[in-house]
Amino acid sequence: GNVRVYHRTGTTWTYLQIIGTPIDQNDNEQFGYALDVSPNGQSLVISAPLYDNSPSDSNDDRGIIYLYTSNGTGGNFSLVSPGVGQFAFLTGNSGGDQTGFDLSLSNSFIVYGIPHADVVNGASNNGSVVIRAYNSLGFTASSKFFSAPVTQANQYFGTSVSIGKTDEHAFVVGSPYYNTPSFETGLFAVYSINQSINAINPSDFNLVSYTDGGDYVAGSSQFGFSLATDSNIIAVGAPYNDAPSGDSGSTSLFFYPY
Repeated sequence: GNVRVYHRTGTTWTYLQIIGTPIDQNDNEQFGYALDVSPNGQSLVISAPLYDNSPSDSNDDRGIIYLYTSNGTGGNFSLVSPGVGQFAFLTGNSGGDQTGFDLSLSNSFIVYGIPHADVVNGASNNGSVVIRAYNSLGFTASSKFFSAPVTQANQYFGTSVSIGKTDEHAFVVGSPYYNTPSFETGLFAVYSINQSINAINPSDFNLVSYTDGGDYVAGSSQFGFSLATDSNIIAVGAPYNDAPSGDSGSTSLFFYPY
């Protein structure tokens, strides 16, 4: 895979560059599957969720996320040259995790989903999400891990993620294959901070609430398959909702004073 970068001036889009995968272990790593640009336009993250840990293992699929920085507004992006104790890329901890299946970037944090992560009690594909700080010198060691708010196998928590762009006080995570109250109803979870905090770190974020789709969509709707948040508004997609007709899909909007 590759990623093409364009810059907009007024109503005109200008092609800037093409970015290829920095580490090519095997075929089918799907570099560019998920990506995001920071609100200030200075940082870019790109994932390859089927990245393999070794050229000899083409089914490892642990995933990888790369951080790029710009040389100025409208300038080209380059893979970051990491500072001491920082990282230009993040790889999944275990085979099959598909780290970076979805990701979202603010000016200070990256949130990324690991939907195929297992939990210690044996719930395979329960899923997890990580929020991590970054800067112009790379990803930092400051991070916080969250498993799904309700343990359930094959719910793929972390399929979708979004962090606020106007502010970065909250992020949301989707789990579209959550099976309560019915098959693949789905849910989303909200994580936020104490608003009185001035200097925010990943450790300041905590689960605030989670909502399943039972009151909003029909069964098998996969509520939370996609989502977005900013300025206290959360949009949650349910592409297989049957109202008003089979698999017509829907989007629910929530006001949440996080």
